[in-house]
Amino acid sequence: GWGGVLLVLPSGWVLAEWLRGWVFTGFPWLNTGASQIDGPLAAYLPIVGEYGVAWLLCVCAVLLAAIVGNRRRVISLVLLAVVIAGGYLLERIEWTTARGDAIRVSLVQGNIAQADKWAPENLESTLRLYADLTAAQPDSELVVWPETAIPAFYHQVEDSYIPYLEEQLAESGMSLLTGVPVLDRETWTYYNSVIALNGSRGFYNKQHLVAFGEYLPLRWLIGDTLDALAVPNADFTPGKAGQTLVQAAGYPVGSSICFEVAFARVINDSLPKAAFLVNVSNDGWFGRSLAPFQHLEIARVRAKETGRALLRATNTGITAIIDHDGTIQSRSQQFEQAVVTGSIVPRQGATPYVRFGDWPAVLVAVFCLLLVRVGFRKS
Repeated sequence: GWGGVLLVLPSGWVLAEWLRGWVFTGFPWLNTGASQIDGPLAAYLPIVGEYGVAWLLCVCAVLLAAIVGNRRRVISLVLLAVVIAGGYLLERIEWTTARGDAIRVSLVQGNIAQADKWAPENLESTLRLYADLTAAQPDSELVVWPETAIPAFYHQVEDSYIPYLEEQLAESGMSLLTGVPVLDRETWTYYNSVIALNGSRGFYNKQHLVAFGEYLPLRWLIGDTLDALAVPNADFTPGKAGQTLVQAAGYPVGSSICFEVAFARVINDSLPKAAFLVNVSNDGWFGRSLAPFQHLEIARVRAKETGRALLRATNTGITAIIDHDGTIQSRSQQFEQAVVTGSIVPRQGATPYVRFGDWPAVLVAVFCLLLVRVGFRKS
């Protein structure tokens, strides 16, 4: 009946999306809840997260279908009004509070073509470009460069370019966060990393790698075949959960690299300690598709869920400063060299979603399905 559909459809949908975020390492791209970042249900994101909002959105869809189909029209109208009104009322609640004065930030978009990025002859000009664009931002307290903005292993620039940067940063009192690949020469493991430079050096190693892009699943099973085909055998190694947060502009930062921003559980790993979030990416791989716009929308959802500003620095766009409520303060255009500058306020505290994660939404969905199952058996 009507009640069964109201419980089963949203719950089944949400559980399917939740499983998609876990099975085979997970692919939580374009989850239904993300569609509401500019919608009437956005205020539920800090409370129940993306999956909880997906459940509510599916409930609204069932209620609308009931209204159109003249099935329990009055009660459907009332329930729909309650859900929508709740979204507007909840917008007035601030789940996190300011932790200090505003920080002036600059995000550098180098716009280096993917085909040119790793060419050895372009290394020097690339390093000079990012250094010059940074030097042109003397009033910024924090500068962020994109994923692998330094197209060389850390140990190759550790004693040359990095000290040069540190000298420049010390003169202006500026912090820098940049992507750089790291090779641990003791264990011969590779990491896709973010390095923080601000008087001391701190590292974040990417935890959730992209299958077939940064590592080959089941390589142990097909390794001999790859040897015969002369396919390289080096994969990136995932960083551990619970890494010490890097420091920038005097605050702990929740770092993520590229696709990781789609995984709320990875972002929440740094909270509530982190005062703001930083995501570095290289969306040049996506070309002129819709994916960079989708990636930006996903990042906005993470900011809204956590009540933290999010700085998103990309190589070819879309680079953006996202406020703690998920709104875009300023952004770049794609495929052009740019520096996006603005101010963010460090924040403290934890939203309900940061505290409890996806479990409330998942448990409600399971409970609804069990309830319908028990009712069906009794009838």
